[in-house]
Amino acid sequence: MLLGSFAVAALFARSAASRDAATYSLLLLALPMIVQSLFYIVDGYRDFRILAGFHALAGLTFLTQCDLPSTGVHPRIRLAWVAVVLMLVAVNFQLTIEGGRSRYQLDWQHAEGSEVDRSARLVFATMASHMRLAPEDTSYCKTVYGPINMTGDPRIIHLPLGFAFSAVLPVQADRLPPLKGKYALVYNAPSPFNDLVDASHDWGLVGSFERYRLYQSTVNCMDTRR
Repeated sequence: MLLGSFAVAALFARSAASRDAATYSLLLLALPMIVQSLFYIVDGYRDFRILAGFHALAGLTFLTQCDLPSTGVHPRIRLAWVAVVLMLVAVNFQLTIEGGRSRYQLDWQHAEGSEVDRSARLVFATMASHMRLAPEDTSYCKTVYGPINMTGDPRIIHLPLGFAFSAVLPVQADRLPPLKGKYALVYNAPSPFNDLVDASHDWGLVGSFERYRLYQSTVNCMDTRR
């Protein structure tokens, strides 16, 4: 929008000073945008934080160098122009804040995501030493059960190779549904699902691994190779 305004002023402004100021401001804003589009990923308002300084500098440069009429202008018109300038400055400031917040939040998520991924690899690598799998096992014996809310946990992509996760949604409040699998994975935090697993004689605790607890079935897929 500001680029368009500069282009119109550079072509149709009445005074040479205004045309020169518009041309200079147009280049001052256009060149950084071109460079950024060539060497940086365009990412909406997140990239506005980089251009915000040039945006403000180009606008202020134009206002200080253009030939604004100062005589014969009604005070209300002059006041309206001041209000428009202040509004544009406020919009620029707000977009800069939003852009910076979005960019830094994305960077934080990337950094946090890398740390979560690294710690999850270590946790499930430790857990893998307590889990047994044979090629001839049935698909049930290669299943790890867990609560439905665990499906949103990105850490479980690091389950030991060969095992698949299956969410369990109890249909009765006081008991687990019949399960034919070998392992169950729950969070260490208290929950109704944890209580059902703890209360069941069909599941025995294998161990606790940071935020998780691993159980093994005492009735299915019995491991005779120990």
